[in-house]
Amino acid sequence: VGPGKIAVAGQALTIWDTTTGTLNKTLVEDGYVSSLTRSADRGLFAYAQESGLSFLNSKDLSVSNEVKGNFARNEILQLSNDGKFLWTANGSYIRGWDLSSSQPVQFINTNKPEVVGLDWFDDRKLLRVITEDGAIRYWGTMANGEAVGLKPLHAPITNPVVQNQPATAFELYAMMDL
Repeated sequence: VGPGKIAVAGQALTIWDTTTGTLNKTLVEDGYVSSLTRSADRGLFAYAQESGLSFLNSKDLSVSNEVKGNFARNEILQLSNDGKFLWTANGSYIRGWDLSSSQPVQFINTNKPEVVGLDWFDDRKLLRVITEDGAIRYWGTMANGEAVGLKPLHAPITNPVVQNQPATAFELYAMMDL
């Protein structure tokens, strides 16, 4: 969680003082929670429950922010280095959250298989998504991908010029998959 503090997740989610071996705080009394993350500077610690996400200030364990919504206790969480943005994954669905507004700003559906890992690269503005079939995809803009030597799997497809004709599902998917 932070200097001298460790989170222990089992049937309860607790924070312990590693220097004295004493219990500092019980966050969840009953239920297995595996959705835990912290910011790179260790200033924030986050955990998910069905009712929402809670963010604790690592120094005094006070709640600094809460995001209400439906979350799983095994939701994958990935904070940006500055703690202002959060990626969550549950099954094949990924959501990007702006923590200043506590609102989702990005939705990604991997169309199966299930997401098993997320990594956000702040300096490159790329999201690495790892799925249970072993596929690794990077999501981001074309420019950000090209800056690190990644090329899209296919050329981007432009929307049809015809007025009032929506793009097909394949065309929309092709525009988003880097």
